[in-house]
Amino acid sequence: MKNMKYKTIHINTFVYLIAFSSVLFNCSTKKPIIQNPSFMHTKPIFADNDDSVEPNMIHAKVKISEVYKEPQEICGVRKIKVCQIEVTEVLKIGFGLHRGMHRGEKYKVSFTQKDFKIKKGDSLLIKIQELPCFGTDETSSFLVVNSQPI
Repeated sequence: MKNMKYKTIHINTFVYLIAFSSVLFNCSTKKPIIQNPSFMHTKPIFADNDDSVEPNMIHAKVKISEVYKEPQEICGVRKIKVCQIEVTEVLKIGFGLHRGMHRGEKYKVSFTQKDFKIKKGDSLLIKIQELPCFGTDETSSFLVVNSQPI
């Protein structure tokens, strides 16, 4: 009888230990939600409602001064969806910029947006990234990550 009592205690302890381990294991194997930084955001981030600016990023108000129908070479690479913009106002600047943007200056930029329906004279609020140019005489190029009509 004495032996039976200890067996019951050991079995109960073993069952509790397995249950506790399985709970711990299930909690530890849950995959965490990871948000990888990327140039394309699933939800639009615009300069008027975003308090942070990532490195090499600029938030600005611009006017489209030219839309190129043919691919253009930027930073040694032929790009489609290229426009020339004139900066009307620089709103926010991230750190690490090589060239930056200045009010009143014109820049040739490429857009990442799929629904590229921009015409000459449009005013936009943009989020743009400055990228270094390697192996060319250009110091940097600009990639419009997000834009919103004003």
